Amino acid sequence: MRVFLYEFMCASSHTVGHESLRAEGEAMMRAARQDLEAIPGVSVEIILPIANESAEFANCVRSTDLSIIVAPESDGILFDRCEWVRAAGGTLLGSTAEAIRLCTDKLALGKCWSNAGVLTPTTCEWPLERALPFTGDAVLKPRDGAGCVDTFRGVPANLPNGRFIVQPWIDGISASVSFMIGPSSCVNLLPVSQRIVERSGKLHYAGGQLPLDEETAKRAIRVGLQAVQAVRGLAGYVGVDVILGDDGRDWAIEINPRITTSYIALRRACQTNLMEALLQVWNGQTPTLAWRDETISFTP
Repeated sequence: MRVFLYEFMCASSHTVGHESLRAEGEAMMRAARQDLEAIPGVSVEIILPIANESAEFANCVRSTDLSIIVAPESDGILFDRCEWVRAAGGTLLGSTAEAIRLCTDKLALGKCWSNAGVLTPTTCEWPLERALPFTGDAVLKPRDGAGCVDTFRGVPANLPNGRFIVQPWIDGISASVSFMIGPSSCVNLLPVSQRIVERSGKLHYAGGQLPLDEETAKRAIRVGLQAVQAVRGLAGYVGVDVILGDDGRDWAIEINPRITTSYIALRRACQTNLMEALLQVWNGQTPTLAWRDETISFTP
């Protein structure tokens, strides 16, 4: 089997000035590629930064059996690349276009979850037409953002261009839980705590740690599973960000329908090849995952 592995920050020529994000992308690309190439009978094709990215992308899709896309949701980047796969006649190991579009739009996703009975913060489009429907601190973030980029606690005096949403600040543990979703199973990986730091009112993603204690992990898995079950068309590798509230309530925050940074730590914690497990889930099988008993911390 030939697999096309695409990571936006590694493949795009439009990432000047985002060296930290490029380094994060290179780490994800290297980890996923190593795991894929360790599977007997699997070879991997990638593309490096070039001027005509879309043409080379189509060539890679047509010359391989399966495409795995890692890209941010912002500016439609993930959606567009997944559509490039379909336009080239390839097979995408990932979610449907409708699911990706929904998860990209945090305002629409919040409404979907609320209608499905999934606990999620009140989400309003910014600027507001009326007063905030909640009290206390607020979080302002891009409607289609990723990785805490342009995310603020409170409302800054000078807001970057773009569409924004506002949500209440929730005290609790920030965590993520990843799922491998196939036609007949939804397999959760170890939940990971997220380290979110605040500098002058701006929030930054600074990595995380695994494993969580047993009870906290159960809470993260429970709300994460509710979150993915409420969205039709999710498939492949999917990450869910959650907040486990200090008051005992657990909140779904957003879905990343792609491989996330925590994969780098999860693959080190797992005794099973996670890419091989992902292919098994995709093919309708249920893998057996074994985890090492150790604490792993990671940065972006």
